[in-house]
Amino acid sequence: MAKPKPDDWPHLPDGTTDWGRVFEGKRNGFIGVVTQAHTPVLLKQCAALVIHGLFQHEHDEAKEQKYAAELNRIVPDDAPNDEIEGLRKKVVDLFHHMEEELRHMAAVETQRRLHPPGPYVSPVQDKKSSNLPTIVALSLVLIGLIGFALFRPTTGDMSNQEAVQIGHYAERHFPGANWHLASASVTDGTIKLEIKLTDQETIDVFNRVSSIQRASFLKDACPPMGPELQAVLDKGFTLWMDLKGGGKLLTGGSCTY
Repeated sequence: MAKPKPDDWPHLPDGTTDWGRVFEGKRNGFIGVVTQAHTPVLLKQCAALVIHGLFQHEHDEAKEQKYAAELNRIVPDDAPNDEIEGLRKKVVDLFHHMEEELRHMAAVETQRRLHPPGPYVSPVQDKKSSNLPTIVALSLVLIGLIGFALFRPTTGDMSNQEAVQIGHYAERHFPGANWHLASASVTDGTIKLEIKLTDQETIDVFNRVSSIQRASFLKDACPPMGPELQAVLDKGFTLWMDLKGGGKLLTGGSCTY
């Protein structure tokens, strides 16, 4: 990323960053952008990006670790979706603490600049400064991340029985009679098919070749596109197949179309 120009961040008359606009600006303020996240996972991802983006100087590493740890505490990885409103408020409070600390740091920098004990060297001139993102660039990344999550196709509901139907569709196109559908299930938008090989000679072939070759074999076993499969993929589902034989997993992978 190119080094930010002096006007890339909003500034106050004394030349320091206007952290109020950075966090609370109507257009690209971090609080307004991040709180659009509609799930705890996305909220945490966006907040972590902001923390990492704001504390990239060498002397800021401890602050980044402090706020990252606090984020992990207030938004646990297993936070349920129905708690999103309360989690947003906690993240906003965290951002306000960050804003106040950054304001204090800016005030200290101003005093150092006005009354330097020796030749003044700005703390933003360290070797990491060229990586410091601008508010606009970082906000655009956040908006893109949230927008993708909001507007990507939704998977809706699918029963395991419907997944089994897709499994039988795939089974009709397996490359050999010794390939059998062992199970079919759906979890988090992924239809997972477990395929069992019953021919020892074929199993031995898989055991002799590299993992890359195994994945290539599995890709060839993916069912062809047809109306039945297309209807499922159009809903946002993905298809994953695990191939087992001799009591162990031989290979696994996603079918891409």
